[in-house]
Amino acid sequence: MILTSNDIETLAIRVLRDYGDDPQYTILIERFAIEYLGLALQFERLSPDLRVLGITTYKETQIRILGWDCRTITVPEKAIIIEKSLLPPRLVLHTDSHRRAKGRLRFTLAHECAHQILYRADPAHFQKMLDKRADRPYFARELKSETDWCEWQANSLASALLMPRQRIADFLGDKKIRVYGNSVHFLDSCVFARLATALDVTYTALLIRLTQLGYTKRIAYSEFVGTKEEYTDEHKNKTPINQAV
Repeated sequence: MILTSNDIETLAIRVLRDYGDDPQYTILIERFAIEYLGLALQFERLSPDLRVLGITTYKETQIRILGWDCRTITVPEKAIIIEKSLLPPRLVLHTDSHRRAKGRLRFTLAHECAHQILYRADPAHFQKMLDKRADRPYFARELKSETDWCEWQANSLASALLMPRQRIADFLGDKKIRVYGNSVHFLDSCVFARLATALDVTYTALLIRLTQLGYTKRIAYSEFVGTKEEYTDEHKNKTPINQAV
């Protein structure tokens, strides 16, 4: 089952409506995973280089963890395991590092929830696909096989759940965020930051989502005004990935 962008947007709207999420508030993704999807959450060290941030399962599975302490862990049925280092520091609040850590954790959880939603929509198809799947991580940029598309769909659905199209439209109206390179124009940075805070997501995730929905406007560097503000706060050199098993 390969869904289009419009299919995924429609699916997200239906799921949020069924969940009873109030569009005026940010979805509490941990509660959504536990109460709506019936998933158990665990935190483990999954990889030494943070290349794997999350794993989800559809049946009890043995997972081999590679790195400094190679070991095998048992992942229960209907569970999500999250990289332990993603947990934000509890004693340091309202800082950029805390905001980024919380945003990465929320997106990772949403990504794994998306895998579960997509699997339950067509379990026979996805089980057949998983039986053929090689034991390796997948990057969204590859998109060469059906399993690569599965990762893209999970990322897209996670974005739609955390950053609903309608809420963005209500917040921005007809406004478009001006972008040059990978940075937000200084004059739009306050609005952009307020939206990221309202949705409780990272700047990187929000910029990608706004671009996909057509809420960004590319401008030349010559139009840059003010002090440069970088809004690409993660994944500059390497993109950590999530893995569904």
